[in-house]
Amino acid sequence: MRHPAYNFWHQLSEHRREFELKEFDNQESRDFLKYFKNYLGKHSQKLETQEENFINDQCPGFPWLYKMACVDICEKKLTGNSGMTPWHIDVKGMFNKVIKKYVGTSEQLECLKYIAEKPTVEMNEVIDKFGNDVIEWLASNRLVIQLEGHKYAISWDIYRDILNGKEEPFIPFIYIPKHPIGTVIKFFNLIKKQGSKGMPISKVVETSGYKKATINNITRDLYNFGLITRERNQFIAQDNLGNLGNFEIADYLANQLEKHTIIKTIYEKISPGDHMTLSKFRDVVANAPYTKESLNPKTPNDNAARIISWFCFAGLLEYRDQWWIFRPKGHGKDKGNLNNGDVGQLSLFDDLGNDVL
Repeated sequence: MRHPAYNFWHQLSEHRREFELKEFDNQESRDFLKYFKNYLGKHSQKLETQEENFINDQCPGFPWLYKMACVDICEKKLTGNSGMTPWHIDVKGMFNKVIKKYVGTSEQLECLKYIAEKPTVEMNEVIDKFGNDVIEWLASNRLVIQLEGHKYAISWDIYRDILNGKEEPFIPFIYIPKHPIGTVIKFFNLIKKQGSKGMPISKVVETSGYKKATINNITRDLYNFGLITRERNQFIAQDNLGNLGNFEIADYLANQLEKHTIIKTIYEKISPGDHMTLSKFRDVVANAPYTKESLNPKTPNDNAARIISWFCFAGLLEYRDQWWIFRPKGHGKDKGNLNNGDVGQLSLFDDLGNDVL
């Protein structure tokens, strides 16, 4: 028996319009978050600045990733859990939560996997194999969609990949820290000393002597790298980092920074033990694919200076002899060393010209 929607969908073929959903540009990202804020407001909730920054920093234009991040935040807020996943989006974990919430029977899961095996599957084929109720349920919860030509498909390519057992997709890590590593670790240690009770924003301002805007940028770095969480107006060091020294913190950061677009690009260009000039390093930073919010093209030296301090502290790069950036064999000599970790101070790049080869 044909699905009740079969004839109706066929009749719409001359009237409906289908659009390919491409990556968001900056304005579309802002519009998406505006709608999300309005939705939260209707439920007496608010999207914190730190959460908004996190979404923009960690979801580089992917509509499906924006959706997953916002759904995750929304569910936590509405259930009274204000914590967020540190530093990255757990795509597979979020997908599993969707499955747990909307897929209640083995038949529904089998149907999803069946449709996922191909880009599209004929409507009659699915209905004959699994019945109307199963496919209607999956469609009503937007796990599958109907396409032109009387076909079904998994709603998002990323869902299909996960259902087919493929590796979790690589999401470019493109965030540029707002401050050198030394400044950020100083603040981290300040917050860490307060233990599980955390430190209120007002106290951070009072203790540090910095303006609130500066502190917001520093805590944005801490937040994006999963060094702290924020609960209401309290900053709290991550539980598993409270007793670690600088070398162990460097290890923790290295596991994240080795996925950074800049490091991946550099490692493609030079082998362990080889090097490039500061000028070439600056070019890599300036030409990497960033959103306008994360990189100001007028200040490539500033951005290069900040990010190199993080790479050297994490042991992923070494700075030598004023002009050279080395890819170390093993870890770099300055790993965990704050005395030399800020090798990317702005002054190093002030006189850097393109004539240095």
